[in-house]
Amino acid sequence: MGVFVGFDVPRTLGSRDTGGVVAAPIFRDFMYSYLKNKPSTPFRVPSGIKFIRVNHKTGLPAKVVDEDVILEAFKPEDNFSNSKNIDSDGEESNLINNQVEDNVPDVGGIY
Repeated sequence: MGVFVGFDVPRTLGSRDTGGVVAAPIFRDFMYSYLKNKPSTPFRVPSGIKFIRVNHKTGLPAKVVDEDVILEAFKPEDNFSNSKNIDSDGEESNLINNQVEDNVPDVGGIY
């Protein structure tokens, strides 16, 4: 499902009109109406995906004392070690070890 808002001959929609301003509300309203009477489907974590606690500001594995922590999904080949692993059941398990170096420089976040 997608929404296109524009002209056959390319030109601006307006000085402040973007997809988020013009197309997103159309998509939202359509999907709300379409899904209104449909049962919700729970999110299924793909096989092999692991959720790891990450410091939101640095993008590095979270330390126990970190407060701004998010869960990020990783594939096994991402080799994101030295962190805690949250499996698809929400249970915490250790990866290689649970130590994170304290002298890692602040890289300014991953976003």
